[in-house]
Amino acid sequence: MNPIQFEEIFESDKGLSWDYEFLSSCNYITWNIVRNNLNKPWNLKKISGNKIIKIEDVLDSQFLRWDWDELTLNENMTFEVIKSYPTQSWNMTILEQKLTFEQLEKFYTIRDSFIESSSVESYDSYDSKNFIYQI
Repeated sequence: MNPIQFEEIFESDKGLSWDYEFLSSCNYITWNIVRNNLNKPWNLKKISGNKIIKIEDVLDSQFLRWDWDELTLNENMTFEVIKSYPTQSWNMTILEQKLTFEQLEKFYTIRDSFIESSSVESYDSYDSKNFIYQI
């Protein structure tokens, strides 16, 4: 069954008792079905790993408790996606297995460039902060 056919069946049979645990990992559900039925007992871990999920879905629904281990493993989260969103909560252990050494180096460089030098403060002495010492 293709996703469009299933979406039509799902929408026409709202009264049926669906197995949302099972549907969460099915490749013929659509993000549209999930998004429009967030009140249902979906398994977000399974949905996070489902190939129906794209990074845009995650970014548009940040209020959901996405499983970042499963998202990192998701086949749609390619190196291009991962390096385009370096500040997301990717599982680094999984990335070390998923990406090549060269890709990891590039990812780390991109991710580290997001740390602004102005966000890190270092003080060499307390004197610069006018602390008073008493012995």
